[in-house]
Amino acid sequence: MNSAVQYRLSELYFNIYPRLVNRFNPSAPHSISIYIDGDRHYPFWGRAVNSKMIISAHRLRNPQFYSRYYDIFLHELAHLVQQYTTQNLADVEWLGEGLADYVRYTYGSDNLNADWPMIEYRHTQNYNDGYKVTARFLIWLDYKYNSSVIDKLDQGLRDVTYKQNTTWKELTGKSVEDLWKDYSQNPDIIHHIPWI
Repeated sequence: MNSAVQYRLSELYFNIYPRLVNRFNPSAPHSISIYIDGDRHYPFWGRAVNSKMIISAHRLRNPQFYSRYYDIFLHELAHLVQQYTTQNLADVEWLGEGLADYVRYTYGSDNLNADWPMIEYRHTQNYNDGYKVTARFLIWLDYKYNSSVIDKLDQGLRDVTYKQNTTWKELTGKSVEDLWKDYSQNPDIIHHIPWI
């Protein structure tokens, strides 16, 4: 691996991961293993399960993708902190991926160069599209309400206490459908949030 990339990934791990653990899940693994897949066994940029992360080496060889890898690394670190199970995500995988992209956006330092900017709202989207679409909705929610809503959604998925029909209303006073309607009527509020 390119030594500069290795250094940057280490820097992200030691600087960002403890902050994620402290904010979201103090019981998350305090030591992780990272595997570089040079044989392209996995069709993903990255994958994280339990305390292990696999990163595809295919694009790590190309400097133009380095910045994107740093953000992907953050997304996968978020999954290691989440520690959700199949039981947790049976019907809400979209929310887990949206929360991981929320972390990637909020804690990322090079989102634009990583070719992973937050996408614009489109009327064809829905809150459960996952990844960037859901992340953008969560960032709006964070701005409109407060970050404790994000933290409690994450906790609810981990504890299997999240309920689609009641959790959103308990946290905000509105259903997720009503929140999405509010968001769709004023999605530009997100433009006031600075890049971190």
